[in-house]
Amino acid sequence: MTIQELGSLGEFVAAIATVVTLIYLAIQIRHNTTVTQEQNMRDLLRQYDFCTPVVENPGLAPLLRRGLQDFGGMNKDEQARFHFFWHPVFLEREAMWRAHRKGLLGDQDLYSANIQALVAVITTEGGAQWWDMEQTVLSPEFVGAIAAEMRAGDAAKPITELWHFLQPDPSDSGNGHTASVRDEISRASSQRPSD
Repeated sequence: MTIQELGSLGEFVAAIATVVTLIYLAIQIRHNTTVTQEQNMRDLLRQYDFCTPVVENPGLAPLLRRGLQDFGGMNKDEQARFHFFWHPVFLEREAMWRAHRKGLLGDQDLYSANIQALVAVITTEGGAQWWDMEQTVLSPEFVGAIAAEMRAGDAAKPITELWHFLQPDPSDSGNGHTASVRDEISRASSQRPSD
């Protein structure tokens, strides 16, 4: 074998090694991208836990039900509590939407479910009343994306139809107290000795 043939063989081996290296790097980049996308989605979902406040504050569930039914009929304090419950949820989902647009989120189904959940909130009567105010503080592009989702043929049902516990409850009327609290107050009042 001549030196020229050895040189050609060396170039051939180097070319094969380069191709193998590039394939390996492509696989690693794809894997890293997938892991990053999944971590981004987990981080975004973990940032706002909207279940814990409802569990920790028994008065919040009736307030949410009333707000989803008739936001405009609530007093100012109730409207503020309703707003400051849902506002961070929508802000976090706007961040999720932005990350999705940049290709940073990998799970299309989970992303879609989160956006449809927003639509399910604002397709209730009270949610629509609240949305008229809320959409003015979100980016026009995100509001447009929500509107497009609402126009889609398979738009989400109102959240009150999806989750029965958010349907109106007769015990929710009044000033934010549940019937059991009102009953306790009434019983305590009736047991007081007369003056």
